[in-house]
Amino acid sequence: MKIKCVGEIISEYLLANGFDGLAGDNCGCGVKDLFACDCCNFDCKPAYHIVSDCARCEVECESRGEAKDCYVSKLFPSAIRIKDGVATINNIQITPCPACQSTNIKCRGSIWNCEDCGHVW
Repeated sequence: MKIKCVGEIISEYLLANGFDGLAGDNCGCGVKDLFACDCCNFDCKPAYHIVSDCARCEVECESRGEAKDCYVSKLFPSAIRIKDGVATINNIQITPCPACQSTNIKCRGSIWNCEDCGHVW
């Protein structure tokens, strides 16, 4: 019988329960790069991978400014979640901007608008 390390046990749990990584105080990591901070923080919670525009984000963290990849323990309604390379908002798949491939888009009725390059479709 192979004995598993803590990282393997945690990864299996996260994947089996629909999570993408861990989030702690002002940090987060993905399943493929657990404990990237070289710390096994006992305050970390299962987390979802999102793309966050820091200016409109509902999560407080150390980084402020540009859009970036984040891990959060609770999804907020406007969160763009990334799972297996597919972006979704509230479990509705969104298509990246055809002009620049950004997922920083807004839906206005039947019109989509890219917040990064201004492309409308």
